[in-house]
Amino acid sequence: AEAELITKKQKISDAMHKGSYAAAFRLALDLKFPAQLHRIIRKAARPEAGHEEARFWSHVVESLTDDDLKECLRYAAEWNTNSKLYLCSHLLLENIFGRVHPDRLAGISGLDDTWQGLASYSQRHAKRIDTLLRSTYMLDYALASGLNHESS
Repeated sequence: AEAELITKKQKISDAMHKGSYAAAFRLALDLKFPAQLHRIIRKAARPEAGHEEARFWSHVVESLTDDDLKECLRYAAEWNTNSKLYLCSHLLLENIFGRVHPDRLAGISGLDDTWQGLASYSQRHAKRIDTLLRSTYMLDYALASGLNHESS
């Protein structure tokens, strides 16, 4: 059993090395390895990925069963509790919400706590981002005031 697990972990690594992120995602999801899933999403969603990222999300999300969706939403809720991991969580959520019909999501039972957790932590992140954004306005004002003062 341990040899089989090592083989599957190696398959994930091999798929990532080849750039087959959708295959790596599937393997990591099947093995219930949330840390690997997070790493795969970060790699697949890198800024230079472009059209590859869209294909990745299309392939991954459209192949998810209801149980897979439940697992992904639980992982997203878990990642969402950590300010270092929440961006990946929101990327996963954005692609699930954008590609899966709301009626299908509503029909998945056992997600009440997950929805509550996602909502509350997402609100916290939004408030934090709003505070940071407001801070940049103050910085812009201070810089503009300093420049105007020097030119007088």
